[in-house]
Amino acid sequence: WLGRPEIMEKYGITKQISPATAKRCLHALGFRFTSPAKGQYVDSHERPDVRAKRDKVYVPKLSEL
Repeated sequence: WLGRPEIMEKYGITKQISPATAKRCLHALGFRFTSPAKGQYVDSHERPDVRAKRDKVYVPKLSEL
C-alpha cells in the first residue's frame, strides 16, 4: 500500500519500505506473526448445546441404523 506512487508522494516517502521494516513497525504496534495452524481443532464436545444436540438428534439417528 505504501509503495503506491500516489501514497508515496502524499506522505513524502522517497524510498520503498522493506518487508523487514514493515514487520518491525507492526511488531512495535503490538502485532505478532505466527505460523498458520496445520488444521482446526476445537475441544467443544462437552458444551451444553453440543451435548443436547448429540442426545436429541445424533444418538437417535444412530440407533435407527
